[in-house]
Amino acid sequence: HPDKNEDPQAQNKFIEIKNAYEILSDKDKRAEYDRFGYVRDDGASQQQRGYQNPFHQFGMNDDIFSFMFQNNFDNSDDEHIINTVNMYQFKNEILPNSNYKPFVLEIFSNFCLKCVMIQSTWASIAKELESIGLGTGQVNSDRDYALIQYLGVTGLPSVYVVVEEEIFKYTGELSKKMMRNFIQDLLPKHLVEKVTDETNATFFMPNNRPKLLLFSSRPSPSLKFLLLAMKFQNYVKFGMASLGSETEKLREQFNAHPSDPTAFLFKENQNIPFKILLASDMKTGALHKLVENNKYLNIPRLESQSMFYDLCQEKSILCIILFIDNPVMDNDISKRIEEIITENYVYFDNIRMAYVSIKQQAAFFNSFEVDKLSTSSDDCESVYHDKVMFLKRLEDNEVIYDWYENGWCDSSSNTQNLIMKAIAYVTFKDKLKFKAVVSKLIDENAPNIFRRMQRFIKFVTKTLKRLPNYIFRIEALPFFMIPMVCLIVASLTSLMGPELANNHEMKRKKKREKSRLHSEISAFKLLQLSPNTEDALIHNARHGHITMFILLSEDNSQDAKISPLYRTFASIMYVHRREFMSLSCCWLSLTLHKNWCQKLIGGITSVDESLNGCVIAINGYRHYFMLLKLPAIREIKSSNGDDNDCGEFLGMEDLDNVEATAKQLKHRLPDWIGRLREGSLTRYSVESWPRMIADDL
Repeated sequence: HPDKNEDPQAQNKFIEIKNAYEILSDKDKRAEYDRFGYVRDDGASQQQRGYQNPFHQFGMNDDIFSFMFQNNFDNSDDEHIINTVNMYQFKNEILPNSNYKPFVLEIFSNFCLKCVMIQSTWASIAKELESIGLGTGQVNSDRDYALIQYLGVTGLPSVYVVVEEEIFKYTGELSKKMMRNFIQDLLPKHLVEKVTDETNATFFMPNNRPKLLLFSSRPSPSLKFLLLAMKFQNYVKFGMASLGSETEKLREQFNAHPSDPTAFLFKENQNIPFKILLASDMKTGALHKLVENNKYLNIPRLESQSMFYDLCQEKSILCIILFIDNPVMDNDISKRIEEIITENYVYFDNIRMAYVSIKQQAAFFNSFEVDKLSTSSDDCESVYHDKVMFLKRLEDNEVIYDWYENGWCDSSSNTQNLIMKAIAYVTFKDKLKFKAVVSKLIDENAPNIFRRMQRFIKFVTKTLKRLPNYIFRIEALPFFMIPMVCLIVASLTSLMGPELANNHEMKRKKKREKSRLHSEISAFKLLQLSPNTEDALIHNARHGHITMFILLSEDNSQDAKISPLYRTFASIMYVHRREFMSLSCCWLSLTLHKNWCQKLIGGITSVDESLNGCVIAINGYRHYFMLLKLPAIREIKSSNGDDNDCGEFLGMEDLDNVEATAKQLKHRLPDWIGRLREGSLTRYSVESWPRMIADDL
């Protein structure tokens, strides 16, 4: 390593070793080196440089070992992209999200022959699992020992499943059917309620959520339906009814098909379905799309801050909010509102309706200027006549609003006036008069003391399960058990003590801190590298300063900021910005400054649209730069559905090239930054930096 060895050739030797390791660990690069004696360092694959396997027509792979050990000759699944997972991604993304989406991880090593032999089979299984809504990934045991120890890996290759923040090792045969059955047994079954003629009253009890009832001939929910219920567990109540005699009255009531699966979605009216999905309509992703587009009631009660953010999206949605004194809205008013939405459905693309309980959300209601309320005529008997508001959210909790001037008496003529007034605000014919920063909504579904104790016991149980992974490896049982016992005793004392009421407040503070961090990441903006900024960022850069920028095809800041590549690069650099003594993060328009890019990197790679999303790090003081070029992404074709499931499943939308490139950037850039800090990246020296021209087209 150049930091440990004073030999002048140590830097070059270290880079040579790294490059050799990359070639040997990559199947395509290794085959290319064996065939031609060199590998082009431009990130392009063999197929993109015109190479074609002469045995491709026979279905054989380049590697003779894969031909010998593959289960079949078709190797098209090798092109499926599988994400590489590190400890940071596992702790901050996979574990929290596993409460709503299970993840399957394969543990491998570059020096494990058996890992290479099953790679084609694993790629096919990963593609199948992702198509039904599961997350997949790979963990390189050579690079992330901390994660290997955390998982408790004892052999290679291994497969682990993460469900509800718990880790399970798969020990069966590596096949699609057996792995699907194993995952299905791990999923929580209580998310899908069994509905019969006797228990339907419990299922249809009024609450603040839509209800999805599926009639099916299956004895238990399918894996895809369980995954759908797991993903939307905080939004929709799921139920399943068989097609047997125990649901005969229920099937007659809703006119369900006697043999084919039928899905009914209910909102405010529990007797009449809001949407019906027949078996013939259950194409790939149809059930998922139905739930995604109907996560809320027609007029839900705002019961949390996240719900407020989701319904009243920034600047694009106009919210009509009714403030009521009772916690729950009257059934007559709910039915009238459903009629309003049905009659005026064409107008509700950018309009949402909701109601707020003043008693439970007093701080939110008092954030508005109540003295601006307008009173309607005396003949209006509705309790909502003076508490109707039009609201648009600007940023975070900053809103603009106006009270409904004439009041709403829930009559036909008055309702039409309400709708026309909302349309005037949406089309900017009228302007909202007032501005305010509102208090955050209290989470009305916050867990009580018994739920908190249950979660604590579950956390202790999971911790004790993982403890042997560390204890028996380092043979330090006393050093681990004593602090653990003290922690359990202290936690139980805290739970049973007088300060138990403060636990909820602490969680709210953590949520506010997490929301603040999310706002900081959203506010993190990239500079634009242009003729006006190149002197400070490159030509006159001080010693030790690094300028890192991403190449984008957009030619203006407004379009660049909405690009998935821009957002991905900004979020990663926000996390890694403190690892450098002096760093500037920028973006460069590839369209406007193509000639400048040609002068800088034209001798290394071709300058075309394939560079969109590539990253360049420049040390202006020492006159060298480093390049991260992502491999070109082929469009992923949608796979055929599974006819055996009779449409009871959800699908995944196809990714376009930009989103697929952003996905690659998200998983390659952190490792590239780590190698940059180690000093193991290839450095390209320049005698002088090229100059940008204002209209460099």
